[in-house]
Formats: sequence, structure tokens, C-alpha cells
Amino acid sequence: MKRTTVILFPLLSFGGVILIWQIVVKVGLFQELVMPAPWSVAKTFYRFFVDGEFFIHLWASFARIITGFFFGALFGVILGILVGHFRLIEGLLDPLIQALRPIPIAAWLPLAIVWFGIGDKPGIFLIVIGTFFPIFINTVHGVKFTQLILIRAAQMLGATPWRLLLYVILPAALPNIMTGIRIGLGLAWVCVVISELLGVTAGLGFIIWDAQVYLQTDKVIVGMIVIGGMGTLTDRILLYISSKLLKG
Repeated sequence: MKRTTVILFPLLSFGGVILIWQIVVKVGLFQELVMPAPWSVAKTFYRFFVDGEFFIHLWASFARIITGFFFGALFGVILGILVGHFRLIEGLLDPLIQALRPIPIAAWLPLAIVWFGIGDKPGIFLIVIGTFFPIFINTVHGVKFTQLILIRAAQMLGATPWRLLLYVILPAALPNIMTGIRIGLGLAWVCVVISELLGVTAGLGFIIWDAQVYLQTDKVIVGMIVIGGMGTLTDRILLYISSKLLKG
């Protein structure tokens, strides 16, 4: 029953969206240029795939995401552990990080260009910024709110502060850390679209912006579908890894 619902429900939801989409186009609520039919988008996607363009743009975006996400997660986890565990570091760093956190990714665009020029580097920087904050916040929360009974039990057994951090607090905080990493990875796919405004010639975000200029709405939708699909796939992979780690 569970396997049936896992397959059936997504089919029903996606099928319903496509059906509504087709009806909207058929009754003429939008012009074909503004809202292409599902079949037109499917043909564009097929050409995008067969011509090899799909793999060029996918790899360009994926390389930026992996690099930016790696550094964003690394800084987020390390600083989150330090801020969550040490009061002095919390007092020094947390106010600054909380002041930077509400700044939208788009607001960093001018500085990214000034600091790194055009190309991959400013895009990677934006992805680092976008992924850092949710990972940092969730790591701090997991470390700070480790159950007191676990900490006291370890201290009674003679655990040193560093052993307490490594063998008690971090394992207890792991669910929060993995949640932050999942959120950060999802935001990385959002950030890559913004980042590929910055003088790149390949990437899923690039084809969306480029197609918009030439009113190629079908190509814009194809780019959106690919980003949504890849974001879902990478999230499922990370969820599987997370379940294995937490089960262990």
C-alpha cells in the first residue's frame, strides 16, 4: 500500500497540473508565446536533451553548486559548533552573523562582481552565502539544545570538554545539522539561478535568463523543470544518506 501511494500520489499531482495547464492553453487564456502547451515544452526538452545541451548546462550549474555548497556547509557546521558550544565565541560572532542573515542573496550581487569579477567565482560566492546561514542556524540549535541529562551523564563518567563535544553533543546535534544541510542544498539550487546572471555562458540559470531575453518561454519552463527535478533528486539522495547516518 505504501509503495503504491508513493508512486500514485506524485503521478496524480503532476498529471493534474499538466491537465490544468493544457486546459488553460486550450481555452486561450494565454497566448502560445506567453504560455506554451505541455507538448511544446516536451519537444523543447527532447531537443535540449538529444543535442547534448542539457549535459553542458547541467554540469556547469552542478559544479558551481557542489563547490559553493561544500564551503557553505563546511563554514556553517564549524562555526555553528563553535557558536553553539562556546559562550565567548557566541558573544563575538553570533550578533554579526544574525545581522548579515536577513540580507537577500540578490543584494550581494554588486559586491560579488566587484570582489570576484565575472565568471564562476562570484556565483560560487553567492551559493556559499546562501547555503551557510540555514546550516549555521540549525547546527547552533542542535548543539545548544543537546539534552542536559546526556551531558551530565558524560561528565559524571569523566568526559573531558572536547570528548563531550565529539562523542555526546555532536551525535545528539546530528539530526539538526542534517536538516540544515538539506535546507542549504535546496537553497543552493535557488542561488545558482541568481548567480548565473554574472557573465557566465553555461548553466541552467543562464539558459533561463538567455531564453527570457528572446521570449523563448518553452525553454524557460524546461530550465525550471530541470532545476526542480535535479533539486528533488539531490534532496532524495541526501535524505537517504541522512537516514543511514541517523539510523547508525
